Amino acid sequence: MVRWSSFTRRLAGVRIAQRAIALPIAMIVVFLVLFTGLAFVEIARMEGVRATQDVQAMEALTAAELGMERTRRMCASQNVPCSIMTYNGVQLDFYRNYDSPYNGNYVCDLFTDVPVNGNPNVTYSVVLEDTYSWIPGLGRYRIHAIGRSGQETHRITLEAQTLTYAAFGWLTDSEAGVYFVTGDTVDGWVYTNDHLNIYGSPVFKGRVNSAASYVNYAHGGPPTDNPQFQQGLFLNSTPLDMASLIHSGHVAAVRDRALEPDGILLPSNSGRPYNITFNADGTIDVQKQRADGTWQVVYNKKDLSTTNGAIYVEETVNIKGTVNGQVTLATPSNKDIYIVDNLVYAYPPDYQSAFSSGFDFTDPALDDKLGLISGRDIIVKKPWTSDWSHMYVMASLLAVTGSFKNYYYTSYDWKRLHILGGIAQDTRGPVGRTDNRGFLKDYQYDRRFLTEPPPHFPIAMYDFNTWRLDP
Repeated sequence: MVRWSSFTRRLAGVRIAQRAIALPIAMIVVFLVLFTGLAFVEIARMEGVRATQDVQAMEALTAAELGMERTRRMCASQNVPCSIMTYNGVQLDFYRNYDSPYNGNYVCDLFTDVPVNGNPNVTYSVVLEDTYSWIPGLGRYRIHAIGRSGQETHRITLEAQTLTYAAFGWLTDSEAGVYFVTGDTVDGWVYTNDHLNIYGSPVFKGRVNSAASYVNYAHGGPPTDNPQFQQGLFLNSTPLDMASLIHSGHVAAVRDRALEPDGILLPSNSGRPYNITFNADGTIDVQKQRADGTWQVVYNKKDLSTTNGAIYVEETVNIKGTVNGQVTLATPSNKDIYIVDNLVYAYPPDYQSAFSSGFDFTDPALDDKLGLISGRDIIVKKPWTSDWSHMYVMASLLAVTGSFKNYYYTSYDWKRLHILGGIAQDTRGPVGRTDNRGFLKDYQYDRRFLTEPPPHFPIAMYDFNTWRLDP
């Protein structure tokens, strides 16, 4: 009996010990289950937070893109520098902002917290930054589009620049069947809505865009027709809306400037022309034709430096001479500009050197600029005599409803026309022919005009580039 009782007591002790061990184990198991459950709950919560953040980040980015696209359309539709752009009929208000990222540039709060699809929790704001320190007309901007959704924000920036008609070395809506021929050299950006017509081996130094799907070769192409596209030929390019670009009041805008106190407006003269001679001393001489065919002095040695650089002539005008200054001359839609002799800049004095490959366009002494905007045609009309073989024109030329052409394009023998600037026209006009008549073309682009055109020159389009997503 004693032995059994001892065994019983030992067994009871074991059971008591087991119970003592089981209780903490159970508690540990319960804790682990509870911890695991809480961890899963937290994971689920975090996943929900991240999902919400992802949705908000996408909404913020989409909102910024909507704001950017709205601003792009606004710029393209008005086609004026942001400094004179309007919104709801009111000119934009720029002010100086020294905060990051504007660093003292002038900015305009174009749109502020605009709801997307009526949702006040998803908005965009747009700030226009003038990156050229408020020099109206140069048109270099940075567009900041900021999208917000909840706690998420995205900022998109886009570089924007206004391009005037002076940005092109060659721009046409219609090539009118006229050929580029062997001996022709064309510099600068070439853009046409038509197909190119090639006879032989002309040289294109800049990028060439054509909205057509083919090039028209006079002899079927290489080897007889073998043009050099030194920076590439791009067919099927997006057509430029030349109708709206050219026929949108650009000439009238120059007239408005000429009507200002420091502008020059030459009024109607009963259909009779004006003569304008540019002088190397920075002045111009102006005459108008009388009814009897004689000429009356309007201005003698008029100083260009005292003007705002705008000349508007209500009649056809004949021009020539040496330009010392910066000026744009325009005529109305039914009047022409005739270039009757060399039309060059005062610098360099040896103006032929400006057409050499090593000429330095960054030379600060090269500060003369001329823009010619004809409401109809720009016509070279230097008498085709035997005592000259080269003609020089330095200007950016825009024939709004007509063409740039040579009055003597059917005359023997070939002479060479050197142009430093650019040519934009509605319809290409004849300058020379393939049968040894008229001009061979040496068209050099004035590289300054991409960003610094002649005064008051009309904008052709906005150029948008360097898109980036900022943190």
